Amino acid sequence: MARKAAAPEAEFRFGEADARIIAELQKDARAPVMAIAEKLGMPVSSVRHRVQKLMQAGILEFAAMTNPLRMGYQIWAQIEVQAELARIEEIAQRLAAAPEVYLVGITNGRYDIHVGAAFRTNEEFLDFITNRMAKIPGIIRVSSSPMLRVVKRSFSFPFPRDAARRGA
Repeated sequence: MARKAAAPEAEFRFGEADARIIAELQKDARAPVMAIAEKLGMPVSSVRHRVQKLMQAGILEFAAMTNPLRMGYQIWAQIEVQAELARIEEIAQRLAAAPEVYLVGITNGRYDIHVGAAFRTNEEFLDFITNRMAKIPGIIRVSSSPMLRVVKRSFSFPFPRDAARRGA
């Protein structure tokens, strides 16, 4: 199930404290607020308040991230989909509902939709493309690239340090 970001509050303004809190949480998302506050020399209530504000603004999210490779999903594939223009959104939503799919993005260029999916076997991958995707109306063409090795897997992005100075 795709998660939707929280509706941003009117005009959230980053500060240096936010950047420091995010940096600590990126090192250890399970770190207690008290430990972060102590390390940063801030009151616990301030850190707790800033974390809540960052979450309400949709900037900070917490999730349990599993390692698909350790769970038997050895086939990771990038799938590009060319679609009828009037059906791009509908197709993207249908693909996003598939349990194997971890990423769906509407793109431009040679293909209209980019899909990331993980499968336990080549047979599951083949079935997904030739049977399940084949039944979705509006798909014109599919190109897939199985990843031979995952070199980097991260969902943590650096906090833009200049955002705090700009008050973005």
